[in-house]
Amino acid sequence: SLVGAAVTAACERRNRPAFVTTRRRATVGRRRLFLDLESDLPFRPPADVGAALIVAAATDLGRCATDPRAQAINLARIPRLAAALLDQGLFVVFVSTNSVFGGDLPRPAEDDPVAPGALHYARQKAAGEATIRDAAAARGAADRFAVVRLTKVLGAETPPLPAWRATWARGGPVEPFADFVFAPVSLRHAGDALATVAEGRTAGNLHVSGAANVTYVDLARALAGRLCIGADRIRPTTAAMKGAHIPFMPRYSGLAMDRTTRLTG
Repeated sequence: SLVGAAVTAACERRNRPAFVTTRRRATVGRRRLFLDLESDLPFRPPADVGAALIVAAATDLGRCATDPRAQAINLARIPRLAAALLDQGLFVVFVSTNSVFGGDLPRPAEDDPVAPGALHYARQKAAGEATIRDAAAARGAADRFAVVRLTKVLGAETPPLPAWRATWARGGPVEPFADFVFAPVSLRHAGDALATVAEGRTAGNLHVSGAANVTYVDLARALAGRLCIGADRIRPTTAAMKGAHIPFMPRYSGLAMDRTTRLTG
């Protein structure tokens, strides 16, 4: 996955051996283990593995609302995997999302109550957090479990960036949404942050967030400035004006990181 690959790259930069998993048997290799979340077969990582980061999830917002298989992955299969890893003595990091706070509160803190609202994906991630936290407590393993909530992770190939670059290359203007707020984190920073949490065995609720709430217009202007693209090639619009249906459009996206920064640097 996008974030999983970033974590793996961060581990490589730190000379920390890491395994990845795949549900495609044809791609299994020496450091690529088979793991099918929908299988009832137990998963056992190699004996020298000390920490596991669960980056997988069913993330398509439409599927999370309507597909029982997606719901089972988020609500049952991933918590079952986390419990099994805790039983094997591993430190477990569950990667979650800022959407568990619903988007109406400015910069919620790590231990603030979640309020996911009506978005099915956010409700499933919040329930997954709670289920795994309860499993860790029941095993006396709360000090071996971390939830890391991420804001929007942005890589060079994350939409809409490739489309913007292609439009600018043709000499055309882009139309970013002024009503779409987010707090972007670079892909490399997300990978480094998650690797730091696993490496340091930092337990509890943690946040990785961009420093500010910005709009896609802000992002387009920043990128255009770096690429020497004229301001006339940015034509702000809104999702409402374009008739775009975006299931999650928060008023606020950024998260407070006081606890995270204090514990991890």
